[in-house]
Amino acid sequence: MKTAARLTVAERDRALGRLRTLTVGTTLASLTALGGFSIVAAATNPGSSGGQTAVAAESTTVGTLTSDTTTSAGPTTTSTTTTTTEATATPTPSLQPAATSATTTSRSAQVTTGGS
Repeated sequence: MKTAARLTVAERDRALGRLRTLTVGTTLASLTALGGFSIVAAATNPGSSGGQTAVAAESTTVGTLTSDTTTSAGPTTTSTTTTTTEATATPTPSLQPAATSATTTSRSAQVTTGGS
């Protein structure tokens, strides 16, 4: 059986150069692909515009308070109506209650550690 001849110094340098070129080319191609996918993802998925987070959502309740004031001074009567709009934030729970209660079972077990 014959063994393969050893490479010369020049052949090894060319092989290392090809390997380095292949590695740099693969790196640049993967970075280009990542940038392309990022641009496509950003263009096709605009995100949510509601400002809600996954942890807790908030709902806003707006209420209107109206007060009437009547002032009488002699022969003239003045009536004033003031309307105030007030917004309050009410937290909405993000977790839903379970439809059924959890059931548990217990059994005897033996735990061993180590080898055979």
